[in-house]
Amino acid sequence: MKRQRQKSSQRLSKDATRLIQMASDSVRSGCRVENRYWDTQLETFAMQLLDAGNDSAIETALDFTYESEPDAHDALAASVEAASESCFFDVDGSHYQALLVSVPLIAWSKYPMAAGQLRAAGVALIEDGLRKYVFARDTQCAVNPFLYSIDHLPQSFSETRKLLQYLADAVVNKDILSTKASKIVTLDMPADTRMLLAVVIAPLGMPIFRWQEGWQNECAAAPAKVAAKASTQTRAKTLSTAPAKASKKTRAVQNEVAVSRNDCLVDWVEHTKPELAKLIPGASLECGLPDAFFRNCRECDRRVRPCMVTSAVDHLETALSTTADQLHAIIAGVGEAQVDEYRVAFALKNSGEVVNGMIWPLVSQEDDDANPGPREEIETILKAAKVGKITKLPGVLPPEFCDDCGAPLFYDADAEAVHPHMPDDSNLSPAHYH
Repeated sequence: MKRQRQKSSQRLSKDATRLIQMASDSVRSGCRVENRYWDTQLETFAMQLLDAGNDSAIETALDFTYESEPDAHDALAASVEAASESCFFDVDGSHYQALLVSVPLIAWSKYPMAAGQLRAAGVALIEDGLRKYVFARDTQCAVNPFLYSIDHLPQSFSETRKLLQYLADAVVNKDILSTKASKIVTLDMPADTRMLLAVVIAPLGMPIFRWQEGWQNECAAAPAKVAAKASTQTRAKTLSTAPAKASKKTRAVQNEVAVSRNDCLVDWVEHTKPELAKLIPGASLECGLPDAFFRNCRECDRRVRPCMVTSAVDHLETALSTTADQLHAIIAGVGEAQVDEYRVAFALKNSGEVVNGMIWPLVSQEDDDANPGPREEIETILKAAKVGKITKLPGVLPPEFCDDCGAPLFYDADAEAVHPHMPDDSNLSPAHYH
């Protein structure tokens, strides 16, 4: 996950130094066996720090490796995310794994979009859909009865892990989930992300998702075949024990044809979208596949961007009683040393005054130097929306913010950082698309 970092003035603590060293050793590993060792060490230590609420050591280590060793940063970030969104526990001597899952929704609307507490009846229907179309057999799950905006999501790794543990405990103890009323005010934007958060619990080593199940037969049979062959050739006593006979239920699962992620997505959308649409009345909705929390956070960042551009154009056409061909879009790459995000300013073509803007963040595995890259993708969307004039500013410009309100500033056609202002006679109140 690309992270916009500022140089940290903190001295490296003992814990941060240990994380950095393990991450560095991990990327220098020469084999899969060593990789697994370092992954386990990193995740175990990260879990200990998160349970102690020591986010500062993790953030400092991420800051340091982001600047000095990008590969180590990626390895560390992956381990910290895993430690935040997954946990392991025992119940009556049996081993279990729990995963924090997000149900992503991309929505766009002329009206304010809902967020907050949900009714139990609607949540129960969504839970049923997860069991039928997303999660594997022999799993337990629960959906937190709260519709999250980005501002409502956990703001740190330790908060994410704490939420996961709360949800997992509730499932194990069969408690009723509840969420405290939030005082966070969500900004009204014409396109935005909403999420449901759920926990899924499975026996350790068993599938969590439907798309994992069909491969159990092949994966389970392979070690037994290897062991049997070795036993025949070497007659080694250690390999002579026959594998346990699978139950009828297990054999039935193993004989099924594997389904893909896309198969699950099609089933999920077909059967669950009507219920999900009720959560955000008056909005157009794009449903994503329920998956691990951090993966879907990045996926939402990526998928909401085109909707934000086209919604911004539609909003300005309505607010200014104009047409898209009378707008001028200015695309600026913004960052410290490299482009971390694009800021798209919208100006009136006849005056050049910037009236609004939106931010296009870069996400994991996205190459700004690709051809075509993000800048060209934004330009293509603007052309499809029939924006009259498009300017692409060269170079990397600094991320400027308003000293008074803290909102991001956008660049006009002269590469000057300005605060967008809607005209006094506009039909709608101003809004920031970020």
